[in-house]
Amino acid sequence: MPSGSDDVPLRLVVVEDNAIYRDLLIQRLDDLTCVHIVHTADRSADAVSWLADNPAAWDLLVLDIFLTEGHGYEVLRAASGRADHQHAVFLTSYTRDPARAQALALGANAVFDKLNVDAFLQYVQQRRSALAHADCQ
Repeated sequence: MPSGSDDVPLRLVVVEDNAIYRDLLIQRLDDLTCVHIVHTADRSADAVSWLADNPAAWDLLVLDIFLTEGHGYEVLRAASGRADHQHAVFLTSYTRDPARAQALALGANAVFDKLNVDAFLQYVQQRRSALAHADCQ
């Protein structure tokens, strides 16, 4: 079910191995209205397990390519059966081909550069607006 009910924010899963960057990203996301982080992971196995146990509990999956163990591509494959309203994006330092092309070929909705987090945050706001009712606009 999409997060379109009146009081439900855009629900994010953040899969990022760099704790400092993850914490800074969470701070930036916390500044956005009606955005809620429901899970974080730094290893692909943890993220895959959480997604399997909670297939309808998220709206936006945010992935880094290289993780403490495994990589974001594995997590993206695990989310391949996601609902239409659930998007998966990469926020990574590796935005050039072939990394970008592989992410898109595996079903990522977008690929963002970590150095341009504002473009990513704008995308988050667009997804929130697309799924939310007036209370979250």
